[in-house]
This record gives sequence, C-alpha cells and structure tokens, in this order.
Amino acid sequence: MRSAASSSCSRASRMARWRSRSVRTPNATTGLGLTIPALWWTGSSLPAPGPPVLDVGCGTGIAARQFQAAGCRVLGVEPDSRMADFARPSGVEVDVATFEAWDLAGRTFDAVIAGQA
Repeated sequence: MRSAASSSCSRASRMARWRSRSVRTPNATTGLGLTIPALWWTGSSLPAPGPPVLDVGCGTGIAARQFQAAGCRVLGVEPDSRMADFARPSGVEVDVATFEAWDLAGRTFDAVIAGQA
C-alpha cells in the first residue's frame, strides 16, 4: 500500500499536465456564447478517467456537460429534483440535496465549480 505522501505526489504530477483556461461555448437557446472555465489536457490524449469535478447547483447540467466534453468526470449537486431530472438524461450524475446538507461520502474532487445562468 502506498503512503499518503507518495499518493499526493503521484496525483500532483498527474495533475501538472492539466491547465486551466476559459472556453467560449455556443448557447443553443440564445445563440450567444457562454464563457466558462475549463480544464484542458495539454498532452496528446486525455487520460481515462479524467479529473473529478463537483458542480454545485448544477441545474440542468449546462456547465457540467462542458466539463464532461473536456474529459472530466462530473458530479452535480442540485436541490431541485426537477432540474436534476432534466440534467440526468444528458449523462450528468446528480445528487439531489442542498450543498450544505449534501453527504460527501468520502469522495474527493480536483475542482469545484458553480456555474450560473
């Protein structure tokens, strides 16, 4: 079993190949663009699986889908079950809860996002 220190170093070196930047995405509803931060892989191919991202208040999953398209594994937390039901068919995994009451259940995330429409 690896020590916590070697595990942290391994994760840090793996994540060193990711860099942050903003991307402009088309918005199908308004025709206008939406600028969101995204993680982009600087290597020739995406690692599998990509980094875990938590989307707080994910709503219908607009931002979550953009991060998934960039290769990230996204979990959304959304208090409105109707919004969560709308996001799920597009492939977004959603826990229905307020962020304050949500159970982390031992999961870890490399990034936390909170997109807003």
